[in-house]
Amino acid sequence: MNSEKPSPVIRWLPSLTDVAFLMPLALLFLRMDGAQRMLGDGDTGWHIRTGEWILQNGRVPDKDLFSFTKAGEPWYAWEWLWDVVFAWLHIHFGMAAVVLGSILVLCLTFAILFRLVRNNCPNVLVAFGITFMATAGSTLHWLARPHLFTLLVALLFAGVRERVRDGRWCVAGIPYLALCPAATILWTNLHGGFFVGILLIGAYATGELLRMAFTPDVEEKRQ
Repeated sequence: MNSEKPSPVIRWLPSLTDVAFLMPLALLFLRMDGAQRMLGDGDTGWHIRTGEWILQNGRVPDKDLFSFTKAGEPWYAWEWLWDVVFAWLHIHFGMAAVVLGSILVLCLTFAILFRLVRNNCPNVLVAFGITFMATAGSTLHWLARPHLFTLLVALLFAGVRERVRDGRWCVAGIPYLALCPAATILWTNLHGGFFVGILLIGAYATGELLRMAFTPDVEEKRQ
C-alpha cells in the first residue's frame, strides 16, 4: 500500500506555529510603529546604562545611580542580568539589536502560547484565534524591557506543568520539574516577576489536590 507523499508546495507552507511566531512581527510593522513602538518607554535607556555600569565595574550597584532626588540611596537592581545583556547588545550591535532581541522574545512567547492552547483545544482554528486575541491584546506591553522575559518564562513554566500532569516526566533524561528551580534562579535575576512562577506552582498543585480529592468518589460511583 503506497502512502501519498505531500506536495512540495504543502511541505514548504508555514505551520500555524510558524504563523504564531511571526504574528508579533506582523502586528508591529503592519499595524503599529514598528521598532519605534518597542522604544516607547524611557526605562530602556536606564536599563542599558545600568548594564554598562555593571560591565565597567564588575559588580551590581546597590545605590541609586541616576536619580536626582534619591542619588546615593539604597537601590536594588532586580533586573541586573537583563541589563547586562541589553548593554552588551547595545555596545556591540547598537539599539537595533536591543529591539530585535526583544522582538525575538515576543515571537517565542506567542509561538509557545499557541502550542499550549492547541494541546488543550481540539479545534486548531479556535486555538489560533485565542492566540491571536492574546497577541493583539498584549501590545500595550510590547516594550524593550525586562518584563518580556516574565511573559516567556511564565508560559514555559505552565508548559512544564502541563507535561507533568499528562505523565511526561523527563526530557533528554532530565526531570521536567528539575528545570524549574534552575529557571527560577535565572528568572529572579532577569525580572522581579519571578513570583509568578511560584503562583503557577501553587495553582497547579491546588488543582491536582482537588482532582485527587474528588476523582475517587466519581470512580466509585461508576463502579
